[in-house]
Amino acid sequence: ILAVTACGLVLTGLLALLRVPMPAAHPLQYGLLMVLLVAAATGIGFLVSTASATDSQAIQLTMLLLLLSIFFTGFFLPIVGFALPAWLIAFLLPMTPAIMGFRDLLLWGEGVPRSIWIWLALLVIPLAMLALYVSPKALVLMEVEPALAAKTAAFLHAIMWGLPAFTLFQVLRNF
Repeated sequence: ILAVTACGLVLTGLLALLRVPMPAAHPLQYGLLMVLLVAAATGIGFLVSTASATDSQAIQLTMLLLLLSIFFTGFFLPIVGFALPAWLIAFLLPMTPAIMGFRDLLLWGEGVPRSIWIWLALLVIPLAMLALYVSPKALVLMEVEPALAAKTAAFLHAIMWGLPAFTLFQVLRNF
């Protein structure tokens, strides 16, 4: 919640500073696009933390993902001229559909196309499921009582399996 709020405030502040008109016709899409992007970034963070053996390795992987997100998502360069391997990388990064959605929403004043919502949801679902699967390990680090930690882990693992249906239902129903 804090990450979504911070990202939303920073982006809204930058839009106000640059005098970009806010998407008055689609404020819900603006917020939901931000929520899905932060959920995907959180899932990627959990993926990096589980794949890294040391803090140094986690920092290196995070920097690599940052560079990929800047150069392979259409943020600076259009992805149209990229070779096939670069296209595959671009389509696997959640920033690519998010940037396309923000471009449609903020620059052209149109709603975000349904294909971008589905694409972003399909990227967010496995990342969010991974975050729910790995999050009980944090309970051990927080020194939660073992009986409560076991119940919480079971609950998180149970809702993990309902996440794909819920997310796709919301995306297809609302857009």
